[in-house]
Amino acid sequence: MAEKGDRVLKAKANRFFLAGILILLATVLVGGILGAAVTGNVRKKSQNRRKECVLRIGDKEVSREQFELFCITVIEGSSFSTLRAETASENALMSLIKTKACEYAQQYVALRTEAEKAGLSLSPLEKAMIEKKVDDIPKSANANDYYVKNYGVDRDGYEDFLIGWSLCEKYVNNAANVENCSEEELRAIFDANAEKLGWARADVIYFGISTADAGGAELKRSLAEDICRTVNGVPDADKERIFRSYYDNYSEEGFASSGINVELRGDIAASYPVLFDAVKNAEENHCYVVDDGIAVFAVRVRERFMFDEFRDTTEFLTIVRESLRQKAVDDALADSRYAISQTAAMGSVDIKPLVTARKKLDGR
Repeated sequence: MAEKGDRVLKAKANRFFLAGILILLATVLVGGILGAAVTGNVRKKSQNRRKECVLRIGDKEVSREQFELFCITVIEGSSFSTLRAETASENALMSLIKTKACEYAQQYVALRTEAEKAGLSLSPLEKAMIEKKVDDIPKSANANDYYVKNYGVDRDGYEDFLIGWSLCEKYVNNAANVENCSEEELRAIFDANAEKLGWARADVIYFGISTADAGGAELKRSLAEDICRTVNGVPDADKERIFRSYYDNYSEEGFASSGINVELRGDIAASYPVLFDAVKNAEENHCYVVDDGIAVFAVRVRERFMFDEFRDTTEFLTIVRESLRQKAVDDALADSRYAISQTAAMGSVDIKPLVTARKKLDGR
């Protein structure tokens, strides 16, 4: 069970592309300039070439035309402008788009396959909603022509693409069943996200050691240890007075502007994770030394609000569900049956016309 909890805690680079799903399901996106770019690509390639495999995900093949759909999803996404800003050259941008499209494709194949293995399917209403969206095209347009022009696949191919994303979404949503979580797993999820919810109020004496020489840093550590030893050795009624006297005489600037009493949450928790992690399991009214290599703290915990206070709150259950959703994605992608590899044909996938069209749409 501990191993299972550890997997929940891992922060992985592969995130579930919900944004891509929402974009695709929200509207029929392209037309005009971008559609013309797709049409140009289709004309240049024979139908057989568009069906050739450019990517393998386990034993599943992704054709050139299917892969271009994933590329279009990246290019039409809200983060495209950020991608452009983060790349130094046009070639780097093309490479990044293809990389992200491969991630989309791997998630799509892995999660759709797992959904189908689990016996999941769309309800008649869910199918009807997708069909309605797919058929929401100009009245004068032929459906197949419209989708070949704008997406490089026929109507049925595009509808199946959206159905697949809906199945992916359904699979991860079904995995987010809080009722199946053990107490240990819930605690593990809380610990991994404690800075978002949990917090503590503590008296803090701060010593900066990042610029101190080795001897100076060691003196500050010794002083923090002496402070805590002294405070812990007096009756509870005297702890606050003794701690404050040390604060007035020794605490350095550079930690918090609120004085001796500090709320450890939000930005402070994020900026000093070692301190926050120590306080999570601290005994109230006890004094501790915390050393994160940049600063040394003498900390006397006044009160903590952690797992027991947040266990049944809406905020925590939302985090639990999202953690379970992401775990379903991570587990699927970690399965060797969905290992990803490119074929030689990937090198000839040309997405420059699509990128150029998007730039024109953006007006730059």
